[in-house]
Amino acid sequence: MIHLQDVHIAEKGFYLGPINYAGISIKNKTGCLIALTGQNGTGKSTLLKTIALDKPLTKGRVRFSKHTTKAYLPSSPKVFSKKNVSYLLSLNAKDQKTGEIAEKFNITHLLDRPFNVLSDGEQKIVLIAMQMQREASYFFFDEPLAHLDMQKKEFVLSIFKEHAEKNNACFLISIHDRYLLDAYFDDQVNLDDVLKN
Repeated sequence: MIHLQDVHIAEKGFYLGPINYAGISIKNKTGCLIALTGQNGTGKSTLLKTIALDKPLTKGRVRFSKHTTKAYLPSSPKVFSKKNVSYLLSLNAKDQKTGEIAEKFNITHLLDRPFNVLSDGEQKIVLIAMQMQREASYFFFDEPLAHLDMQKKEFVLSIFKEHAEKNNACFLISIHDRYLLDAYFDDQVNLDDVLKN
């Protein structure tokens, strides 16, 4: 469970004042996908980054269940590597072989290609695959479906769903594609509603 108690966050240069997330409580069963929705500027990215990276709060506190491990993928990660995809996937490989995760995400044809020459969509899939190799109980993904066509979006969400159920993990994902909510997500936190109160 994630519980936010009277949380206020202020990020210089982006918001004029602190954002009040008081009252958000994400109570989840194990093995779930939770959508974080809201208009641009409601602080979805700020909230995800703050929770995932344990960034300081202006006020309040964030509590997790015991023994929580986290993986985080920002919406626009600054990765300019000229290394090939196989090398990048090997960085988080641990017990899972690079070929296995590449096959799961259908990117085996990219293994020998330099990361910096891939399309935006291909780069996003590779970065997601890298994070999925982490042994995390919570995955915080900020707009992981950006730059992907509809078929790829559904493909990636099906992998998230399978991983969550198989490994008792929880995904908190910011998303603008509301038409995907019913098919893939177990719960939704709408910041438009939260920030009205």
